Amino acid sequence: MQIYRHIASFISLVTACSCTPNLYEPDVRVPDAYTTLSGIDNDTLGIDSRWWLLFDDARLDSLQNRALLANRDISSAMSSVAEALYAMKGVRSSHYPELDFDIDIEAEDEPTEGRINSFTLSRTVSWKLPLSALWREQNRAAQAELLAADWAAYGMLLTITSEVAKCYYKLAGYRDQYSIAQRTHTLRQQSEAIIDSMYCHGFSSRSDVERARMLTAEAVASMATLSEEIAHTEHALAALVGDTPSHITHIATTSTISEEALPPEIAIGQPADLIFRRPDIMKARRMMDAARARVGEARFNRFPALSFVGSGGIYGSSVKEFFRLDKLIWSAASTFMAPAIGFGRLRRAEKQAIEEYRQAAYAYEECVINAFKEVEDILSSIASLRIELDASRTMVAASIKALELTRALYEGGLNPIGDYIDAERDAYSAQLNLSSCTVALYEAYIDLIEAIGGGWSRDTDDDNEATVP
Repeated sequence: MQIYRHIASFISLVTACSCTPNLYEPDVRVPDAYTTLSGIDNDTLGIDSRWWLLFDDARLDSLQNRALLANRDISSAMSSVAEALYAMKGVRSSHYPELDFDIDIEAEDEPTEGRINSFTLSRTVSWKLPLSALWREQNRAAQAELLAADWAAYGMLLTITSEVAKCYYKLAGYRDQYSIAQRTHTLRQQSEAIIDSMYCHGFSSRSDVERARMLTAEAVASMATLSEEIAHTEHALAALVGDTPSHITHIATTSTISEEALPPEIAIGQPADLIFRRPDIMKARRMMDAARARVGEARFNRFPALSFVGSGGIYGSSVKEFFRLDKLIWSAASTFMAPAIGFGRLRRAEKQAIEEYRQAAYAYEECVINAFKEVEDILSSIASLRIELDASRTMVAASIKALELTRALYEGGLNPIGDYIDAERDAYSAQLNLSSCTVALYEAYIDLIEAIGGGWSRDTDDDNEATVP
């Protein structure tokens, strides 16, 4: 009994001393409000995980569903979550006793003894019990790594769905610009025919004819460039939804790009919400938690452990004896193991773990800083794009009116051909710019949704629930 009292006293002493060292606590400063909130709701409201439904476009929803089912990057990320889950369960399983089963059959011929048979059926039970909180820290590290993989998977899902939406509206924008180029080409062909007729009747010069022909060729070249962009964007969308371009002949998009189809309101929440809903921040936080747990694990590896081993079996020289209980043999032993001289290996391993934790903490801080910067940048871009969009509409209306007036003056012989060409190019550029600006605003809204973490803000320490929807 005396030996057990000593062991109990030693365990109490080790438990009292087995505390993790003081570690660096990350300095995360959360602003009270975003600096740019023109037309943006900052209420703390949830966004549906299928955030693209805010755009109310059935074609986009169909593409997103295909991407969720078939995109390889999403599938790989989900597989990483499953791998981390099995790893965590493997860590927990390693804390239970191990049972080994062994059957040994031997036969040997001796010149004097003849044939000697040996049959052994044995079982061995072993259990290594650390005299510290080592198991707790191992479980914490594995749990944190699972949650980090879970958030990384959601981050990949958010990235892919954002890319699908941006490609979709970019494709719609290119098609809109192609329609503008087609209309411009038709008008330029008509102008070329009129100028050519005026030249035949002596009311225009050969130079005017050639410049009109140049404008028509310019529209053809623009249509060719836009056709190439349309094809490349379709190919990119095909890859995002998990297919090859050869299997997708046409991807339907919205017929027109207009600001009216944008979400009327996106609730981005308060700045404090960003820390708990953005996947890269939550992943960095969980990686920091895992690094903290590994510091504790490295420290507790320096403390003793108690091993219990029990074995038993049946031994005989014939099959008949193999089933006799009086042939049963067994043994049991316990071992107290403690690190003695390792030339500082375990202590240095602990210091290494501390530095790795410090790096994870710095990475978490940097991730938070960059996240707030990104949201502020996108908010300011949206505010600027709205102003630019209003100005673009004014430019389109003014340039079209100027083109009509300049054309009438040219046909009346009051303006040179150069003024008409400049006005026509201005009108064409203004229409393309309006389309590009509208697409840029769509992309900015999508970037904003991605920057605030989409519509998934759940985090849990329960491994049965820590999965991406």
